Amino acid sequence: MAQLDFDQAYVYPLSSVLAGYVYNSILTGRPYLLQLIEDAEIAARFADEKLRVRVTVVTAQGNAYTLASAISETLPNIKVLPRADGVVLKWSDIVRQRREIWPIQYLMPSGAYIH
Repeated sequence: MAQLDFDQAYVYPLSSVLAGYVYNSILTGRPYLLQLIEDAEIAARFADEKLRVRVTVVTAQGNAYTLASAISETLPNIKVLPRADGVVLKWSDIVRQRREIWPIQYLMPSGAYIH
């Protein structure tokens, strides 16, 4: 891990700051991915009520597109804007591929069985 740059070290699934946060979130019963979706809902509600701006679409690049897709699946009034470089991660694919390194921010209990 010492050879990784800051961003890679922060999200390293075995011993990073983000890994500790995600593991603790799961242990306390509130998985990190669900927290991120809830944060998006809170931000959209704040924008609507306080700023009078309605959030209707979300998008992201790379693996972050997984979160954008999950937000649009969960929040009925927010759609995902497709991107050519967007990647939707499926835990079932990671399990089938037997990958050892994976994006810690999308870890969920029994995530391989979702979708």
